[in-house]
Amino acid sequence: MKKNLVVLDTTFRDGAQRIWAKITNIKDVLKAATAISELGVSYLELGFANSRRASRRLIQEALKLGLKAKIAAFGRTHPEDVKNIIKLGVPVGVLVGKTRRRDVEKSLKQNPDDYLQTIRDSIRTLVEAGLEVIFDAEHAFDAWLNGDRDYAEKVLLAATEAGATWIVLCDTNGGINFLEVTQVITEVSKIIPLDRLGVHFHDDRRRASALSELAWELGINHIQGTIGTIGERVGNAPITTFLPDLVWEEQGLNNFPLNSLQNLCSIYVLVCRALNIKPNPFEPWVGENAFATKAGMHTDGHEKDPGSYFHAPPKFVGNKERTELAEGSGASNLVTVAKEFGLTIARGLAKKFMDEFNQLCDEGKDLGQARASFYLWLLGKLGELPPLPKFKKWRTWDEKIGRQAIQSEASLTITVAEEKILVNAEGAGGVDGLNQALRRALLPYFPFLEEVRLADFRPEIFNFELDTAAKVRVIATFTDEKESWTVMGVNADFLEAAWEALWDAYCYRIVKEKEKEEKQ
Repeated sequence: MKKNLVVLDTTFRDGAQRIWAKITNIKDVLKAATAISELGVSYLELGFANSRRASRRLIQEALKLGLKAKIAAFGRTHPEDVKNIIKLGVPVGVLVGKTRRRDVEKSLKQNPDDYLQTIRDSIRTLVEAGLEVIFDAEHAFDAWLNGDRDYAEKVLLAATEAGATWIVLCDTNGGINFLEVTQVITEVSKIIPLDRLGVHFHDDRRRASALSELAWELGINHIQGTIGTIGERVGNAPITTFLPDLVWEEQGLNNFPLNSLQNLCSIYVLVCRALNIKPNPFEPWVGENAFATKAGMHTDGHEKDPGSYFHAPPKFVGNKERTELAEGSGASNLVTVAKEFGLTIARGLAKKFMDEFNQLCDEGKDLGQARASFYLWLLGKLGELPPLPKFKKWRTWDEKIGRQAIQSEASLTITVAEEKILVNAEGAGGVDGLNQALRRALLPYFPFLEEVRLADFRPEIFNFELDTAAKVRVIATFTDEKESWTVMGVNADFLEAAWEALWDAYCYRIVKEKEKEEKQ
């Protein structure tokens, strides 16, 4: 009989602690949290109860949404945290507690026996207030294996007896191995039932997903993690890996049917946008390149036997197969890539296009690195580009006075449906000024572009031998609520290269919207 997989998502608590991650728009976080809830996770841990106002506000706003997942607030086994968890009105409190005697004595400066009573009191207070309690046993694996087992056992039993629903064994420093996990879970399950145990792994040694899956095989069905490995240091156990792994291996779980993960890729994009980080194109299952192949033996083999180089169908998680086109690729590769876009190209025409593609590569515009720009280029070559806005001219100017910050302004003229549009916009530099002007010009006609955001912007210089006349290649990644796409601009002038990338980014999104409308 298939078991329920109880997933606690801690993306917006643990994940938000990732270096460079930053929440700037609570609406984006709520959209992502809603999507994660719809995925079927059991708990959404959204922040510290005793933290800054923004974290508390996020929890309060999420509670208004009526999500399927239970909203949880995180805190220490400390009266102040317990009080704030209750005050928030959440149905679930997640309390973290020490399991190593030395941490209690040195970090908390408490008597170990007194601390056991603190754990009991904290959990009982929440339970008596009507909350479900999850106890995260910090350093549980380390304590059990490295000479502090007796005290760790007392901590786990104290939390269990006080009424915690789940006792979660945490690999806090990410250093545990497979044999150790097996030993600890086997031994702990002799004093605490497996159906009350959970696990929380960090990915410092790239084992978190595999260890989570091992715990499942050992009888654990409560697993904590984050979307896309996002978290403290190198990240937490990735829900986007262990969940599809388990669902695919078992061809569906009791509460995660085989067809339940088709939005996993778009959820990953939403989370990256909410945390203002670039999606990792090589993230297992959900990365843009997770099902990508390059010119050569594997591409040829895949053509002859589709799926022979994939571990599962990409559509299982809402992903797509991709063939990379690079300088020197053959015409057959271009035909394959076109087919992935839903386009048909005759072999003879493909050879002509490949010659032109290779010429662009020689000039520095390797569109194989920018799939959205390549798609626009290919549509143009085939004469299949739908009507798009037309660029007329732009101008930027900067002003610097003394120690004041530089002031940038952009002027842009385009036409949409034969209507001439002239806009001005200020920005933090010329590129931002152009982006703001372009958005101001397009949004009245294409309101769906409001969701488009820059996720990554990477200038590169090549042709160094030309000194100051060397070309600049700008590779930029944009996202909306459902996908991310990459564009490229190349020019000796940095602003022109950036402009080419910006123009392609918005034109690509307009093209995709028109294609969607045609299918409806």
